[in-house]
Amino acid sequence: MAHILNSYSADGLPVWALRRVLMLLALVGAALVAAACATGERGRQASASATRGAAFARSACAECHAVGAGEFASPNASAPAFQALADRPDMSRAALAVLLSSPHKSMPNYIIARDDVADLSAYLSSIRR
Repeated sequence: MAHILNSYSADGLPVWALRRVLMLLALVGAALVAAACATGERGRQASASATRGAAFARSACAECHAVGAGEFASPNASAPAFQALADRPDMSRAALAVLLSSPHKSMPNYIIARDDVADLSAYLSSIRR
């Protein structure tokens, strides 16, 4: 063991120090891989939620609202396009959830399930430009 502690690399650095650096690099690499995997899973979940939100919008909202990405002409002129809502700077996911859960004077009194509100919020967030 003493010969390892007293060994030096070609660069003049102690071998034990190089091994420690390599071990740290391996740990950092493993942490980055784990973080990337977790981020990928969250991204897939968000994408699935946005897909469900788009489907809900087409089935429940498209009669009055333009619901597609890049669409601005709603069938009902007084109904805002989803793209216009998504592009508002004050429209966070939380603000969208409140908006979708609140009654509106010119809108039928829909009760949207919490999961559908979350999916619609994810969809609107996904089309934000």
